[in-house]
Amino acid sequence: MLAGETGCDAEVTDMDRPETDISAGGVNRGSRLVVYALPDVSGRVDEDPLVALEALRPHAGRLVVVTTGDLDVGSRERLYAIADDVIHYTRRGFSRSLYRYAVDASARHMAASEIVLTGASWFAPREVSESTLAGVFDEMATSSADVWELVQQAGSLVRDFGPQGFPLREEPYLWLALRGAGIRSSFWSAADLSPAAARASATGLSTGALFSVSQTATPDPVLLQVPWLLSQGLPILPRRPFVQYPPFLEQHAVIGKEILAVAAATGFDADRILAALTRSVPAKALNTNLGLLDVISSHDDAPASTPARPAPRILVVMHVTDMASGTDALRRLLLLPGGFDLLITTTDGSRAARLARLVEDILAGHVGSREVRVAPVNRGRDMSALFIASRDALLAGEHDLLLRLYCRPMASKTRVVRHYFRRYQFENLLASREHVARVLRMFDEEPGLGMVFPPMIHIGFQTLGRGWGEFRDGAVRLAHRLGVRVPLDVVSPLAPFGGMFFARPGAIEPLARVRWTYREYESSSDRGIGDLARVQIRMLTTVAAANGYHARTVLTPEHAAISHTSLEFKADEISSTTRGYPVDRIQLLHRAGPTGRGGVVGLSRMYLRLNHPLLASVVLPGMAMAERGFMLLRDRRARWRVALSRFNRKGASR
Repeated sequence: MLAGETGCDAEVTDMDRPETDISAGGVNRGSRLVVYALPDVSGRVDEDPLVALEALRPHAGRLVVVTTGDLDVGSRERLYAIADDVIHYTRRGFSRSLYRYAVDASARHMAASEIVLTGASWFAPREVSESTLAGVFDEMATSSADVWELVQQAGSLVRDFGPQGFPLREEPYLWLALRGAGIRSSFWSAADLSPAAARASATGLSTGALFSVSQTATPDPVLLQVPWLLSQGLPILPRRPFVQYPPFLEQHAVIGKEILAVAAATGFDADRILAALTRSVPAKALNTNLGLLDVISSHDDAPASTPARPAPRILVVMHVTDMASGTDALRRLLLLPGGFDLLITTTDGSRAARLARLVEDILAGHVGSREVRVAPVNRGRDMSALFIASRDALLAGEHDLLLRLYCRPMASKTRVVRHYFRRYQFENLLASREHVARVLRMFDEEPGLGMVFPPMIHIGFQTLGRGWGEFRDGAVRLAHRLGVRVPLDVVSPLAPFGGMFFARPGAIEPLARVRWTYREYESSSDRGIGDLARVQIRMLTTVAAANGYHARTVLTPEHAAISHTSLEFKADEISSTTRGYPVDRIQLLHRAGPTGRGGVVGLSRMYLRLNHPLLASVVLPGMAMAERGFMLLRDRRARWRVALSRFNRKGASR
């Protein structure tokens, strides 16, 4: 359904614009129509599009916003405070044909001599004023071209990675100005992803640009040349280098961390950019694209010139079911600034008494308030202890930061794996006073930082490629229940798999505010989420992202060396049987699908998927059903054999 609306209070007509308001080149600003596309809104509009509209407002005779998705009342009001009209499609998915609708609808209000088509494909500078884009409009006015671009594209390197969660979509124009024959042409409203300049030239239109192909010397400068464009005075920051599939960006050596640093140095607000990207890019992909991993040296303390600031109010929430690990954790809390509050949960009364004595022995004089609680039932592991047993403390609003620790026995792992796991979690969060001080300073420096934790552990665990496990469907249902519309990573989420992290209470507040019950943590719960505890741990960063909080991962230099060399060797071995860039190998393996248990059956499935996809769509569901039946029959036979063996042993003992 299309809902076209005109805000009477914000209505701007040609009569409101002085006839003497003339741009360079004789273009009357009062006859300039600017159409800004804002696709796939999820309720609230981010701050950056509003700032971009503020920058465009002084140069538009009429400013129209075209949106798709869900637009809440507050965002609608904020848009109307800036724009003259908001045309809202309730459907999701953007098409450039919507530009034509906006132009035709605006023809009732003004006869546009110049039309600028743009949208949420760029970020605005930190501070905007009437002069922010004045140079662009002045330069544009000196050109007599029918079609004028800010950055001319000879081609687009962006590819379709739909199965990986990054489908090729129509995007708003970065900046496309039309005059005369350019306005009358239909090339700009067609569903065509080829470069605008090429399509315009093919129809006989003259073209121009602030940055032409001859200057950039690359077919896709908006992807490959952003640092250079910024250094040459490009007043806006394209989104494209930040939102693509990470292995694709790696192929072209597009380093988002470097681009963001250059942007911050040239007047862009990194925090505002991160907040916008956090809601629109899957968390693990964003962590990769922007290099949001910090390797913290033991000597990485605050610079001497940094002014002293009040220590944050910290709440430590521990769940302890293993005393040895819990004792180690309590000793490491001495690395925190003194005066933090401590809440410990456990599942046994005698263990609670021992923990209370340990707190007094180890932390006396260093801790503020302290409490040990016994959870009534042992369901939901550490997550029910956090969101039910500790809910009141999370929502009290008395702390700036939360430190979550989880001390469990891990009986299914070998002693060596348990030792490495504890080292990995504790040392990357609480290695030294300098390490802790750096983590706390990260929160102080980045208002939008919501969580900090070690990267996904992959030594001694089968987590690589299996981060979601069987819990992704439950995560989708949980996101729907919470109203979270941040896209999910396809393979593995960005999550604190060890259950230990620093966080702002506001980052996990949406989960804490739900009144969970212990029954919901049973896999048989009628909510349909499945193993709620494991789903929640995987959804923490996504829930935080819905509120605009991004996450960072941290490692010590020692663990960074261990992790990187291990990953490099594994990636080298896995890549040894396929050719091309990693992005090509990944696509090949994804098309081939899961190997299953290997052998002839698994390889036959992969062969069918790669070479006979239509046949595979018919044959493989039947094969899967037959395999499930065979496995069920085998499991039942095994159970009967065990039961019969027990019966025979009982009979023999009599």
